[in-house]
Order: sequence, then structure tokens, then C-alpha cells
Amino acid sequence: MRKTRWMALTAAALSIAMLFGACGGKSSSQKSDTTESSSSKSESSSKSGKLSGYLFSVDGGKIGVDMKMSDAKKILGKEDDYYEAASCAFEGQKDKTYTYADYSIQTYPSKDGKTDYVGYITFTDDLVSTEEGISIGSTVDDMLKAYGDKGENSDGNYKFTKDGMHLLINTDGSQVTSITYASSTLDQ
Repeated sequence: MRKTRWMALTAAALSIAMLFGACGGKSSSQKSDTTESSSSKSESSSKSGKLSGYLFSVDGGKIGVDMKMSDAKKILGKEDDYYEAASCAFEGQKDKTYTYADYSIQTYPSKDGKTDYVGYITFTDDLVSTEEGISIGSTVDDMLKAYGDKGENSDGNYKFTKDGMHLLINTDGSQVTSITYASSTLDQ
């Protein structure tokens, strides 16, 4: 478990570094002082008004990419850490990362910058799993049983697409090493 957690944290750190580090701009790291209630555990809506695609079940609710981060926080509660940096993709806006015990969420802004949406959900250890029961450390065989072989596979890096979003699962050939839910809005 220690090696799996280390690989997941490394993958998450590299993802964040690539996302935020490419722009150069100023960045700030801070603890969040946001105090949203975690008592509302109901499903919240995405931009389209309905959650779809691969969903992440957590704390009695469901989180999906492209849902408003304010709605996600009602389910998730207060994050353990918060980070923001100038956005590479959205000029003049900020990308934000909310870190929780077993996963992190990266957001992207609306065009007017007034609303943040869930862009990525990245598992950081093997203590959480997808709705289909796959976690970091699961076997490739179990992953393929859960998702089939219809996803794209590039050297053990799988991309499953459903309802306009992606589930990215990286492997070392035998085990899952990272899992990320990704918005197709952020495809380049």
C-alpha cells in the first residue's frame, strides 16, 4: 500500500505541476477559509443540469466533472488544502485545486470567471474507488472486467469516454497506478 500511495501521489503532483507550471504566472498556496456545509449530501447538477458519465460516489453523494464546484463542496465539505494559480487555458482566470484526504479536485472557470466547475478528480491513494469498484492497486484484469476493452489504450494508459467525459486509468501493465476523472471541456 505504501508503494501504491507513493505512486499515486507522484502522479497527482506531476499532473498538478504540468497543469499549473506551464504558464509561469504568479501562484499562491494557502489553506482555504471557506466554510461550506457538508450536511447537504444530495446530488447536485452539472452545467447541463444532470450528472452523467462516470461519477465519483463520496460521503453519500455523487460528484461529476463539469458540475459546479460550489455544489460539489456541499457534498464534500471543507477541503484539507487549497491551491490556486493563473490559468494557462483561461486567460485572466485562475485554476484551483482542492485537496481532500484521498483525492484532489482541479477546477476550471466559466467564461465570465464567476463560476468554477469540476475539471478533474484525481485519486491520491487506494482508499477510494470508482463506482465500478476499481481503485489504485486493482489489477488490469479487474479494470477491464469493469469497463470493457472499448477504451483507448496507449502503453497501459487507458481512456474511457462516456457522456462527454473521460475516465483516465494508468497502469504499470499489471496494476492500476492512477485514476482521474476528466472533463472533455478541457481537451486540447
